[in-house]
Amino acid sequence: MSDERKDRPRRIILTPEQRRAAEAKKYGTRARRVIETNKRYNALTKERPSERKFYSGILDKIRMWRLGITVNVDSIIKGLVIGALIVVFAMLQTTVFSKLRPFGATPDLMLPLVIAVGISDGERWGGVSGLAAAFLIDCLGSAGVTLLPLLYVPCGFAAGVLGTYYLRDSFIIRAIFSVVSGVLRAALTAIYLAVVFKSPDASLAFRTVIAPEFVSTLVFCALPHAASYFALKPFHKTRAERVDQKNP
Repeated sequence: MSDERKDRPRRIILTPEQRRAAEAKKYGTRARRVIETNKRYNALTKERPSERKFYSGILDKIRMWRLGITVNVDSIIKGLVIGALIVVFAMLQTTVFSKLRPFGATPDLMLPLVIAVGISDGERWGGVSGLAAAFLIDCLGSAGVTLLPLLYVPCGFAAGVLGTYYLRDSFIIRAIFSVVSGVLRAALTAIYLAVVFKSPDASLAFRTVIAPEFVSTLVFCALPHAASYFALKPFHKTRAERVDQKNP
């Protein structure tokens, strides 16, 4: 037994500094920069252990969030495509449809577009596109209530979460999302009218503002859903499928 123990290789225990140096030697310049940054951080916070513990806790919490944000060519192109869709439908809403006013009101094309992006590409893209749509529609000057774009971000995020983890993408699911979001928009419009006009005529407000907005948005919501589906469909394919499509 003693001879077998002697033949076994001894386990080398490295200090944290030696381990980081070995990693720097193995992985190159990037790891060296990380090690130098850690050394400077340790030197700055050596005399302030409470502050070092505080910042370490913040970094640990950020790592636990697992944001999963990755930047590659596909995500950049997808972001540009979504941005182009937002600009196009914002211009349609504030120019063409604001003059035509089908059913007596301007349809909200941003809300179904944000929901469509969230359903097809997840909660992150839905939330970000909702924020971008809200900012753009406020800058252009929407024909409706300017506080309503604040609904875009939670609707896009919720549609992404439900569409990714709980519900399957289908025509019925998109229709349900459109109806529910339209009801929420109508509720916010009613609240806004009650706050601004103090005591408005409920029946008159419903007939002239709330109902026309709801019907107009629900009728034309198919346009942003169809546009986002066909525009973002290439990004839902695998890399092998895209290569086969380019080289038949």
